Amino acid sequence: MVIPSSLLLIAFALVASTLVANSELLVNLSKLARLEAIGHLTCSIPSPLPQAQPLTKVKVTLTCNGGRSALGEALTNTNGFFQVIISVIDSVLLDTSNCAAYAKLRPGLNCTLFPPTGTLRSAVNVLGIVDSVSGPVLVLGSPPFRLIN
Repeated sequence: MVIPSSLLLIAFALVASTLVANSELLVNLSKLARLEAIGHLTCSIPSPLPQAQPLTKVKVTLTCNGGRSALGEALTNTNGFFQVIISVIDSVLLDTSNCAAYAKLRPGLNCTLFPPTGTLRSAVNVLGIVDSVSGPVLVLGSPPFRLIN
């Protein structure tokens, strides 16, 4: 499902306004309908600037075990936003303190602040749990990415 960037921006702002004070949370996934990780990837260091160029069609991978395996992935849209949606497996616990989003740079992104290739990482924080038609959704947010190699 493709979400219009304006709707994603509104959803991001709404969810960010329900920020959970403790970003580390042990979550019982059996109580959730799904997990969503949202964020924005731009050509800026260290944080997104209003005039920063969005990085489009970059694969973002969500992991919660130090990058050893992916929970899900998504491509950034034309505005640099991404949304990784993960169906939840019953009776599984997830330690969100070890979750991160990774993006692999590729040649042709037209960003002079980063090398033409490399890996960006962003720790992922719990923004909150929101109700949806299908049930509760755990929403994770991605702060600015940093180049790790």
